[in-house]
Amino acid sequence: MIRVSVKMKILLLLLVTSLFSPSIFAFQCRTNGGQEFRGGTQNIYDVPIDNDIFAVPNRINEFADVSDFMTCRNEAPSAYVDYLNVTGASLGPAFRNNPELKAGVVIRGAYYLAPFSGREIPVFRLTTATEPLPIKLYLQVNVRPTPSVLVRKGDLLMTLDLHKYATFINSNQYIDHFYYRWNFYSGNDVVVGTGTCDINNNQIIIVDFEMVNASGISTVGSASRFQRNVELTYSCEDNNLTAPIKMTLSGETSTFSSDALLIRTGDIGNQGPIMRGLGVEVYHQGQRVSPMNGSFNSKIENGRGRDTLMFTLVKKPNLSPNELTEGQFNSAATIIMSTP
Repeated sequence: MIRVSVKMKILLLLLVTSLFSPSIFAFQCRTNGGQEFRGGTQNIYDVPIDNDIFAVPNRINEFADVSDFMTCRNEAPSAYVDYLNVTGASLGPAFRNNPELKAGVVIRGAYYLAPFSGREIPVFRLTTATEPLPIKLYLQVNVRPTPSVLVRKGDLLMTLDLHKYATFINSNQYIDHFYYRWNFYSGNDVVVGTGTCDINNNQIIIVDFEMVNASGISTVGSASRFQRNVELTYSCEDNNLTAPIKMTLSGETSTFSSDALLIRTGDIGNQGPIMRGLGVEVYHQGQRVSPMNGSFNSKIENGRGRDTLMFTLVKKPNLSPNELTEGQFNSAATIIMSTP
């Protein structure tokens, strides 16, 4: 009799567990780093942000697709329907402190300007195991140049608040409520332009140093034998615009000097190994323009303008033999126009 009683208690306990456990494990989200969670705050690092991709006529840069960093899954689609809504969005300091720069979130193709709160904007009604999160983060710039925005790696870009709940199949009763806060942090240093004036018709500027002899490269760029002058032209949507402008160089700095651009091995666009003994310095009217921290002044008259930069190779002092390698090399940077 005792054995039967014990077995019945165990069986009853198992039945109760099976009735209530699915709602506990019905919905899971996971970061691209493998962290699983069911609510609370998640920090998403290494969000790449570009500085010059602003498509006209709306001047919008959708700089991050949340589905690249997060996935969510319905663990029991035959029993439950999961719902996910965005309830709020706020901006990090770099974006919030520039009133000319607009930013927000794109949900299922619709744009919502941040900050906002107290909303219930549907993201998905998940009846299958999983589907991509239709959420993107965006920036929108002004027609005219305005102050540029310096974003450092690790800066908070934007925060999203979300609400998840579920229903049983063929039921309207909401259950299983959880709340999320997703913080998105920059994965790189960048100067964000805040206007849509084009430089060189928005085309890539190629500076070809041709064949280079290491003996002709100086540790001071202005003394190097390998120098190239490049003309810049400016054009703006507003043909009546006449104003002073500030030009900033945005790009990775070399490993040996914060005044020189980083160089990698390989042809243009190749993310090859870093060449630690070589860099590119940029000069305007004899003055060096340092990446990220340096700038030079120019001007726009009736929506047009022009200027000239000098690009020059520079080598690391006290080079070791393996810090310069034979073959092709490349460097990349973006010139950002803003107001002084």
